[in-house]
Amino acid sequence: MKLIVLRGANLNTEMYRGYAPIADLAKVSAPDPFNQDVNPNGLQRDLSETHSRDAYRYAEGAEKVPDHNRAWAEVLLNVRDPSVVKLSPFTNWRFARNSSTRDWAVHRFLVLTATTVSTSEKANRSMSGPR
Repeated sequence: MKLIVLRGANLNTEMYRGYAPIADLAKVSAPDPFNQDVNPNGLQRDLSETHSRDAYRYAEGAEKVPDHNRAWAEVLLNVRDPSVVKLSPFTNWRFARNSSTRDWAVHRFLVLTATTVSTSEKANRSMSGPR
């Protein structure tokens, strides 16, 4: 998966913001539920069937009632193993009309490439995100 990201900071942590379809994010991430015995460093609550059903109904409503705006909250992906992502310079600057815009953007926009992992490897995923 490749996406254009914007580099920034959140307190003392470097962050990269971007947009991707949920289906693409599912290919490169896996849940990381907290479990005191098995996964004490987990960041998420256990998967809730009720919560999943409610989320589906919410999204389904976007098609049924198109004039009622809907949007998902942001999803944060935590990269625990840097080897699963690669950052490279973004070089397509046709939209930057002047050099000052281009100079600002060159240091902030990057291309993030994330490795897709098979289902059998998802138990040891390196990217996870809160639900």
